[in-house]
Amino acid sequence: MEKLGKEFQISVEDIDWVAASGNYANLHVQERVYPMRITMNRIMELLPANQFFRIHRSSIVNLQRVAHIEAQDSGDHLMTLTSGKELGFSRRYRESSKEALAAQDRPQQNTAE
Repeated sequence: MEKLGKEFQISVEDIDWVAASGNYANLHVQERVYPMRITMNRIMELLPANQFFRIHRSSIVNLQRVAHIEAQDSGDHLMTLTSGKELGFSRRYRESSKEALAAQDRPQQNTAE
């Protein structure tokens, strides 16, 4: 990835969330933001499906960074990340997220014998 003429390598595990911004996707990594010229659909194809989930047409979150989700009077929800960042979690994506969020809560099974 390149930002201001410099190249950066970012580990997927370090991405907290992704925000759409026109023709860019802004990767939020701790306190820094790294813009990429890529669509949200394309970045969803590239990110691991078991770790990242779309919560809004303009937001993707790392499921490992979700602290809690709170219902709002509007029917939407507010998702709070472990960093304290609050993101809108729209009704459109909520139903399909239940399985992904439940998978994060289940302990990993050891398949090695």
